[in-house]
Amino acid sequence: MVQLVRDIDDLDPPVRQYEVSDEYGAFVARIDLCWPTLGFFLELDGQHHRDQPVYDARGETAIVAATGWLPGRFTWKEVVELPTTTRRRVRAVVGQARRRR
Repeated sequence: MVQLVRDIDDLDPPVRQYEVSDEYGAFVARIDLCWPTLGFFLELDGQHHRDQPVYDARGETAIVAATGWLPGRFTWKEVVELPTTTRRRVRAVVGQARRRR
């Protein structure tokens, strides 16, 4: 994913493994990739565990509630096998984040 986002114009390198806390300072989640100044994050999903999609969705909701950031969620398969489509979707999230600033 880091390789894919390098091709997006005027996008700084992502912050990796960013730790999100709530308004009380309690740990919420660790984000795979984010751009705090733009207010969006990307999560890469795997299917390693049976309940992983439900767990990931709950985490995403908690992150959005704590930060107000826009999420982008992608599977490893999308990144590896559909890079052009994935890059377009990331660009769309970047565009939305830039319009919100």
